[in-house]
Amino acid sequence: MKVITLDDQVSISDQISSSDVADLKERGIEIVVCNRPDGEVAGQADFEDIAQACQDLGLESHYIAFVGDQIESVHVESFLKLLQSGRKAHAYCRSGARSSKLWAQTRFRQGMESTELKERAALAGYDVSQHV
Repeated sequence: MKVITLDDQVSISDQISSSDVADLKERGIEIVVCNRPDGEVAGQADFEDIAQACQDLGLESHYIAFVGDQIESVHVESFLKLLQSGRKAHAYCRSGARSSKLWAQTRFRQGMESTELKERAALAGYDVSQHV
């Protein structure tokens, strides 16, 4: 798991395993968000396993999964509601790209400038220019 911090509240990564949840908790994460549909590839950790690990450690978990660039308003609205709590969140997918795009669309909706979003994402190795 390669954790990348996008802002003071949100970090992202590639696919996590249930054993990674303890590390996320140590980093101060309170909410874990899955942006990857179950069964995308063989051997991928199912959200149910991640959710159980979160529950065991007192973390909240949410399944806001989508394929590729197919981010819909419902995904952005769901992530926005989680972020409005002010708690630290970690989102993951296959490579972190989907999660970075969802973060960018959500922060853009909150009023963050597209230039800043693009710059932060680029520093992390992601291109969100089609999403803000």
